[in-house]
Amino acid sequence: MKEVSIDTTYPRIDFRLILPVFIISLIGFVTLASLSEGLYYFKRQLLWHFIGLSLFLFNLKFFSYQKIRDNGLFFYLFGLLMLVLVLIIGKTGKGAQRWISLGPFSLQPSELAKVALVLINANLLTFYQEMKKIPLDLKDFLVISIPTILYFLVTLLQPDLGTALMFCFISFTMFLFAGIKKRVIAFILVVGVLTSCVGWLYVLKPYQKNRIVAFINPYKDPQGIGYHIIQSKIAIGSGKIFGKGLKGATQSKLNFIPEKHTDFIFASFAEQWGFVGVVFLLFLYGNFLLRILEIAKNVKTIYGIYVSIGIMSIFLWHLFINVGMNMGILPVVGVPLPFMSYGGTSIVMAYISLSILKIVARV
Repeated sequence: MKEVSIDTTYPRIDFRLILPVFIISLIGFVTLASLSEGLYYFKRQLLWHFIGLSLFLFNLKFFSYQKIRDNGLFFYLFGLLMLVLVLIIGKTGKGAQRWISLGPFSLQPSELAKVALVLINANLLTFYQEMKKIPLDLKDFLVISIPTILYFLVTLLQPDLGTALMFCFISFTMFLFAGIKKRVIAFILVVGVLTSCVGWLYVLKPYQKNRIVAFINPYKDPQGIGYHIIQSKIAIGSGKIFGKGLKGATQSKLNFIPEKHTDFIFASFAEQWGFVGVVFLLFLYGNFLLRILEIAKNVKTIYGIYVSIGIMSIFLWHLFINVGMNMGILPVVGVPLPFMSYGGTSIVMAYISLSILKIVARV
């Protein structure tokens, strides 16, 4: 294994990475402040960003490339332990057991597990790359998918289908980047179709089936299963070109939009700032993702490249799925919008992900 020197110096400030994060976070603060009485969500979100930024700076100082790479298995097993712990002592809410209560705060281990999965996948892909077994054949693909499958199955028991699928999307993005033989892709498609059929008949809970039904035809039950999608689309459409402003966003202010602080904060923002605001927000996200790709392109180690692609995929899939479900082009699942949706664990882990990205990039 190639020895990598430990560098604990702070890297230069990457304005092209940090500036979009700062502006997106600021937009999130303004949106939350306009939606909450007494600035409750605003104050707590400010606390989460402070904690996340502190951990970002701490990791840059005290963690090295070698420590991260050597402890990939530990991080993965810790993530698996936390996911199992949720099933035992987790707090139930919104039809699923996803949180561990820590006094006044709640921890969502699945957010931590996403980063841990990226690290173990990067370890495995680097090993296969060094063994010259890339692109992956079917046997190697099945072996390297074991960590993802374990996370998927444990998370499905919560039940949290959205996050379970997110694990698959993140891993598949990394595997596809590394290289997969065509027959393996065909195998994945066949297994995906068969699994979907079996899951619909024997695995999915009634509320999960209702979300799919609502996605196909939300007007079948507009006051029930289709309510979220319909109200979100009304809010986005009512924003028109320039939006209705912070005070004029009636769908958001009058609580027609469910989960307006978390899963549907994009709809709230779109109602306030309209098409122009949405284009600007997506422009910021696009520049943020492109910067991560540029970092991945310039990383000098194979492991660092895979970690960078994995972290990029986390943000990419969160953005794509959240915006898609807000617009009604994807089923409703519990996926936050990076740096904007209210939520402690997702915000903190986003900053930790960026610190890992910068650490592997400075070697």
